[in-house]
Amino acid sequence: RVRKVKSLKRDFKAKKDRIRKPLTDITLGSKISGKVVDICPFGAFIETEYAVKGSHYGCALLHISQIKDEKVEDISKELSVGQKLEDLRVVKIDHEKSEVALSLRA
Repeated sequence: RVRKVKSLKRDFKAKKDRIRKPLTDITLGSKISGKVVDICPFGAFIETEYAVKGSHYGCALLHISQIKDEKVEDISKELSVGQKLEDLRVVKIDHEKSEVALSLRA
């Protein structure tokens, strides 16, 4: 169990130290790709190549309402951890907080 905690800390440090592109490289409406790293009842955190901060370093939020046009009842039926996503549209950029919101909706 102790090894697992050390491993998680090491993984977090590696992600934190990874060089990321600045948020100024993207604009509203930009299409980016990413990987699902965490799923919660209100959405999913998507790891991107941009310097996004927030509760998950380097991750943007894909809100449950932005997954598809129809209402999503169970997010785990739509997304899974490790899943790679293409054509994520940037719908919000907060440069002050270094946060990004994404959408898969058309």
